[in-house]
Amino acid sequence: MTTVSPIVHLEDGQPVTTSLLIAELFCKEHKDVLRAVRNLDCTPHFRERNFALTCEIKQLGMSKREASFYKITRDGFSFLCMGFTGKDAAIWKENYINAFNQLERQVIHQQTTLVHLNTKLKDKLMSQHLRYRQMYRYLQKELSQEEIARCMQISTRMVRMLYREMQEFELLPEQEVFVLAHTGRISRMATQSQLGLEM
Repeated sequence: MTTVSPIVHLEDGQPVTTSLLIAELFCKEHKDVLRAVRNLDCTPHFRERNFALTCEIKQLGMSKREASFYKITRDGFSFLCMGFTGKDAAIWKENYINAFNQLERQVIHQQTTLVHLNTKLKDKLMSQHLRYRQMYRYLQKELSQEEIARCMQISTRMVRMLYREMQEFELLPEQEVFVLAHTGRISRMATQSQLGLEM
């Protein structure tokens, strides 16, 4: 779980807040926020995507009690809180918008960094592994596994093993997505079934 603000956190790759925090910060009873969510005039699809009813067990002295609350996405927050009025509500709405924006910027930065590191790792693997480079070239030429085995002077079993390794590292030609310059459309190289390498 990544947190950039105590009011918004990242869960399963998506920025969320909770009905508990909304109740606390907007000075409302939690039961009233729960009722407001239940009474929202939105489609079931929107409710399902943006309001996740969650239960947790809370220890109160010697006894345990089940507490229900909603995990709420940015869109869910906007839909729920747009009707909240007053100066304090306006301040918290702005704070929430800033927190969601900050977390989304952080996620985008992390994803960009991971893509860059992943590309560098793949380049290094290809440059340091002669057999990967050979396999890549032969796969581009659409040779069968038997033909590749003959060209590389290895067994078809070894070809299959190399193929699985390269598939795991996403080094195969068909795993590369590129944009066709003349059309702007996204295209892919040949699929593994076309290559006769369903391993």
